[in-house]
Amino acid sequence: MVQVNKAGLPKYNSPVLRVRFMTLSPEFDLTDKSMSEYGDLLVSLLSHVLSLAYLDPVLSCMHVKFHLRSQTDQQFFAMLGRGLKDRDVFESIQTRGAWLYITRK
Repeated sequence: MVQVNKAGLPKYNSPVLRVRFMTLSPEFDLTDKSMSEYGDLLVSLLSHVLSLAYLDPVLSCMHVKFHLRSQTDQQFFAMLGRGLKDRDVFESIQTRGAWLYITRK
């Protein structure tokens, strides 16, 4: 579960889709799920968020800010971002602090 909202933020020329307060099911928080399963979950969540940013008539945005839960999330999305940069899919994708910043083309 996450909170997703669209807001005008300083330093942006158009609204931003913000993703915050990621809460996982007790299966992930209380059992021994593998890093692979956790990575699959993060990729699925990111895919859904990007679908909203591209396709949703109300939430569509050029910019996405995704708040990360942990240092592991930061490392995972930093690696994912490097891979996506090589494919020239987004205008920019970067991690800064506890946030993943994505700007669409």
